[in-house]
Amino acid sequence: MAKILDRLTRQLRARGYPDPAGMALDLAEKAGNVDPLGRATKQGVRRGSMTPEARAQARRRRAK
Repeated sequence: MAKILDRLTRQLRARGYPDPAGMALDLAEKAGNVDPLGRATKQGVRRGSMTPEARAQARRRRAK
């Protein structure tokens, strides 16, 4: 499983969602981070190797 998908699954599980793995796959696929089988795309590999702080900075840069 892609690192970005693992992290998202843990976050959703911690928030108490009933199907965190399925929801994480749907969200990550919609964002372009994984393919329908859960394999990381080029973007997903890059995002998965970033720290949470680096991803937050990238979101802030994109929002401007």
